Formats: sequence, C-alpha cells, structure tokens
Amino acid sequence: MLVVTVVDSLRAFDLVWVVNKGRNGLEIIAALVTQNVVGEASRIGFGSALTTIMLLISSVFIVIYLNVVMRDPE
Repeated sequence: MLVVTVVDSLRAFDLVWVVNKGRNGLEIIAALVTQNVVGEASRIGFGSALTTIMLLISSVFIVIYLNVVMRDPE
C-alpha cells in the first residue's frame, strides 16, 4: 500500500497542472519536469535530472516494499 501511495503522489501532476500550472507554491516534481522540458525555457537536461530524481524516490520505496513482501516466513 505504501508503494501505491508514493507512486500516486508523484503522479499527482494532472491535478496541479489543471488548477494552477504549478504556480503559487503548489509545485510538484512532475510539473517542474513539464515546465522545463516543453516550456519556454526548453531545458531538457534539467527536466531529465528531475525525472531521474522521481525514479530514485520511487525506487527506494519499491525496494523496501519488495524486501518486506519477498521475505521468507520463518
């Protein structure tokens, strides 16, 4: 359940983007990625770095979850 919650919180892009396009202190990593990759600045390198950070955050929780689930019951 923790993994699903973390992944969904990282994917909350649509709500933030529709409400205010990531402005007014309501920024999430996914909105920053979109602004930097397809925005006016077109900073693809910075957007890719942010995407890598999202992947690392998700991976940490996935590894923890898999360790707990795959543990042999003794």
